[in-house]
This record gives sequence, structure tokens and C-alpha cells, in this order.
Amino acid sequence: MTAPVETRRRISLPAWLIAVGLVLLTCLAYFGVTRNGFVNYDDGNYVFRNPHVLTGLSGDNLKYAWTTFDMGNWMPATWMSLQLDAALFGVSPLTFHLTNLLLHCANVLLFFWWLRNTTGPGTDGRCGIAAALFAVHPLHVESVAWIAERKDVLSTFWLLAALLAYGWYAGRPAVATYLMFLFAAAAGLLSKPMLVTLPLLLLLVDYWPLRRCANWSAAASVSQRSLKWVLIEKLPVFLMAGATAVVTIMAQAHTAAVAGLNDLPITARLANVIQAYAWYLLKTFLPTRLCVHYLHTTQALPAVWVTLEAIVLLLFLGWILASVRKRPWVFVGGMWFFISLLPVIGLLQVGLQAYADRYAYVPHLGLFILIVWQTWAWLEQMSAKRAVAGTLAATAVVVCTWLTVIQVGYWKDTSTLFERVIQLDPNNWLAHGNLATERYAQRNYKEAELHFLKAIQLHPMNDLALTNLALLYIEQQRPDSAAPLLDAALRIDPRNPRAVVNRARVSRAEGKLEEAQKYYEQMRTLQPDHLPTRLELAQVYGGLGDPAAALKELLTATEMEPGNPDLRNQAAMLLFQLKRPDEAAQQLRVAIQSAPKEAYLHDNLSALLEETGDFKGALQAAEEALRLAPSDAAHARVDQLRANAANQK
Repeated sequence: MTAPVETRRRISLPAWLIAVGLVLLTCLAYFGVTRNGFVNYDDGNYVFRNPHVLTGLSGDNLKYAWTTFDMGNWMPATWMSLQLDAALFGVSPLTFHLTNLLLHCANVLLFFWWLRNTTGPGTDGRCGIAAALFAVHPLHVESVAWIAERKDVLSTFWLLAALLAYGWYAGRPAVATYLMFLFAAAAGLLSKPMLVTLPLLLLLVDYWPLRRCANWSAAASVSQRSLKWVLIEKLPVFLMAGATAVVTIMAQAHTAAVAGLNDLPITARLANVIQAYAWYLLKTFLPTRLCVHYLHTTQALPAVWVTLEAIVLLLFLGWILASVRKRPWVFVGGMWFFISLLPVIGLLQVGLQAYADRYAYVPHLGLFILIVWQTWAWLEQMSAKRAVAGTLAATAVVVCTWLTVIQVGYWKDTSTLFERVIQLDPNNWLAHGNLATERYAQRNYKEAELHFLKAIQLHPMNDLALTNLALLYIEQQRPDSAAPLLDAALRIDPRNPRAVVNRARVSRAEGKLEEAQKYYEQMRTLQPDHLPTRLELAQVYGGLGDPAAALKELLTATEMEPGNPDLRNQAAMLLFQLKRPDEAAQQLRVAIQSAPKEAYLHDNLSALLEETGDFKGALQAAEEALRLAPSDAAHARVDQLRANAANQK
């Protein structure tokens, strides 16, 4: 296979027809996403419970996008993409799904366009087949149908844009195309840190199909460079990738997302690496029994099975390396697969999954090149090679499309999603926990309790399920059942804020105010800006006869929500109790500025001023309260204050 005669050329009519067909095929396979909603697995953190996304693009939200380590990653471009969706279209799941689908369609077209630009004339059919497989392979459903995986389709869009710009730059070196390439590469890294392998992938592309390095191919017609220059021109990308890797490690450490060696020994990690690579290869050719989560087992994998998988992988890798000169598409496609999976293969274990459908999205770009180009090479000597190739391709695309349509349906809602996981793996404690949470939200407490108990039985160290089951019991007025669950959750993670604050509430409900105080103060340390903790702790201090401490919490609460009139009203009552009437009156006046039509604020100010002997001020406040909310009692009060004011004169 030779490099292209030119790296940028106008797409001919047949190519446009292929492109239109690819878009129609993709939309057909993923039409079901238009009927899907949000799911309770990460969609809330990314969208429907995240105020920084719900309120769209703003200065504060942009600052959040660029500074947050939420979800254990640094991905400002992804956050801004979600914020833009919310700003333009609101918070309907349909619009987020359509944006994901639009990005996937764009990725399919970019993949086709890039392949056609770089692999030379006469390859439109192969380019179209590779793009079609990428479009409808069932392993990609998770990346497209899961709103929380916006980072997958967005980062791949920028990856393919970078490859396209890099091809233009290789064909006709210019500052403009080089800067376009660097911009797209940076945007990809800002979308998802999995692209830290981009510099290595570019070196593969240099080898084939571009053949950029001198002496790699005498047939290459793009501008050739020395290996030294090829490395130097990628230095900015290496630096960006390195910086992204460092920031990502910091982000994952910040959220405690990385499993330690005590949790997952190195031997277990290495065994899972072998199994994961084998799993991705197997599911490429047999994409059945797919689901959202494959739990990482803590038990040792059977040595015989791991050994067999290792042998298969070594044979596959050996074939890839042996193909470096005669079959460069095998070498590049295979090494792309292995290299692009490295950040998520499990050596640095992040999360609970052993492997995941979404991680195949980028690696499949290389693998489909290998499969399509090598199949064509095997058929080269056949007289009916086009008919055979067409039949094989059509069969693969039809089967994949059918399986993808089915898989998209499993993402309809949370219940359907996790019922499918449990159907495939009845012992998946994470699925039981998420399904229980959904049943709880639906107020189906009986089923919720059963699934919470099952999740805890399967994984006793599951502090999330323990906490959520405790919340269910609290709602059912069963604090005696909730307390031991919360205690167990806190033994697992003493810094679990939901467990801490709800343990405080249980103690308070049981009348154990000193115990409640201890937990509330712990929660205040964990989350100083948690307003309910401040308010509830103020009430506990009040119950313990410490109005000064209660006032301190309320005043802090007013600083957190300065426009909240109720908080200032409560602070005013405590200030008056502490014989600080002037400060109390000032709190009420500020509250009235925020809510001038709230009659109760004027009435409370009137009562406070009356107690201090300021009958004139009390009368003015009472008259305003009467105007806002006329009543016999309000009339009587105004009459009394008028008399008192007259006597005061």
C-alpha cells in the first residue's frame, strides 16, 4: 500500500454518496436515543444535578469548567460543551442525546474523509466500510447513548480533526495548517485525557499511510522529513500530553479515584490487563452480552485462562510486528489499538470496572483499518473479490446495526439499563445499588429495600448502598434501623458527608442533641459551605441552650445566601434574644430590602421596635404589613400602635 498522491483533494460525487449513506446509516442505528432519558449513573453529576451545567455559560460556570476536578478528570472542553447545550436548548435529555449523535456522525464522516485523503486513490470502498463499522459497532453505543460520555465523542471529534489537519500539513507544510493541527490536538486533550497517547499515534500515522520519514518509503510523495524533525515538530503535542497526564493524576488523586495496591495488587492488575485486551478483541468480533458495567473481580483469575489469553495476544502482537514492512496497515492499525488503550487498560486502576465498552471507541479506529485493509489484501487474488468483500461488509454492517439498535434500547432509562446488567450478571452489586436508588426515587420502597440489601450482601463495604438504605429508613420514620447502617457506612468511610449529616439527623430525631452536635460539627468541617448543616446545627445549638453558637451559624448562613430573607429573620430573632436589638432590626431591614412584599417581615420588625419602645417606627412597619396583608388582627395592631405612639408624644 502506497502513500497518497496528494493529501487533500475534493471529494467526488461517489464519495459524497458514501458520506450521505454513512450519516443515514448512523442515524438509523441510533434513532432510539431520541426516546431515551437521563440515567442516574453519572448523568446527574454531569448535567441534571450540576448547577454549573444547568445554568449554562456564565463567568462562574466557565471558571468551574477550567478549574474543577469533578468526576476525577480535568476536561474543560467537555464541561463547556455541556454548558453550551444547556444554554441553547435547556435541560431536556433529547438535546443532549442529539448533540452526542451529531458528534458521532461527524466522527464517522471525519474518519472516512481522513482515510480517503491519506490512503490514496481507489480506496473509497475500504474507507467507507471502515467508517461504517465505526458508525454502527455495538461497543460504541455507550459512548453515544450515554450523555455522561460526551467526552468520548467530543474528544474523538478533535482527534480526527487533528489527524485531518496533520495530513494537510504533511502534504503542504504551512504555519496555518500546523496551528490548526495543534489547536485540534489541544482541544482533544481538553475534552478527555485518554488522548495522552496522541503523539505516539501521530508517529504511527507518519509511518503509514503518510510515509513521512525519509527512507521509510521511496514511493511517498508527501514532504519527507528526518526522524529527528518528525519528533521535533511533535514536541508541543508531547508537552501538552505530558501536562494533561500530570493534571489528570492530580485530579484522580483529588477524588480518590485511583485504587491502591492494597485494594488491587499488581498481579491482579497484570492479569486484568491481559484479560481486558483479549476482551476488547473478542467483543470486536462478537459484540454480544454488552452492558454498562463489568465489575473488577477481587478474586484471582484462573491461571490457565489468563495464560491462554496471553498466548493469543502475543501471537497477535507478533503478527503485527512482523507485518511492519509488507503490511504496514496491520502494524499501524494493531499498534494503534494497543497504544490507545494503554491509559485505560488498568495498570493505573481508576474506578471499579475491569473494562468498558466506551474505551473501545478510539482504539477501534485502528483496529477497523487493520481488519478492512487486511481482508482486502487476503481477497486480492480472488476474481470475485469485490463481490465477496461487499457481501462480507454488508453482512457485518447489517448485523452490527441490528445489535446496536437493540443496545440503544437498553439505555432508555435507569431501570432498563440496570435490569439488563442484573440479567447478565445477577451478582453485580453496583447494578443492584443503582436500580435500588431508582426504585427509591420512584417511591417503590419495597423493591428499593430489596435491591439495597442485595447490594450490601454482595459487597458489605458498599458505603453508598448503606447510606441510601438508611435514607430510605429515615423517610419511613425508622431511625432505629437507619442508625446502624450509617454507623457501618462511617466505619468504611468516616469522611462520607451524606452518612455524616444523616447520622446527625438521626441523633437529633432521637433527641440525642449532644451526639447530633458532634456529627453536625464534623459535617461542617467536611463541607463548610453546606447550608442545611449550618441551619440544622443552629437549631441543635438552640436546643442545647447556646443561642450565641446558634447565632454564629445563622450569620454564616446569611453570608452564604445574603438575599435569603428567612435566614435574616431567624438571625434577627436570635439577636433580639441576646439583647442586641439594633443588630436585629438591621437584619430585618436588609431582609425587607430583599423581599419588600413579605408582610411577616414588616410585622416582625414592628414587634421588635415596639419592644424597644420605638412606637413610631413600629407603627410604620405595622402599617406596611397591614397594606400588604389586610386582616382584623393587623387593623387592631395598627390601632394599638397609633395609641401608643400618641402617648409617646
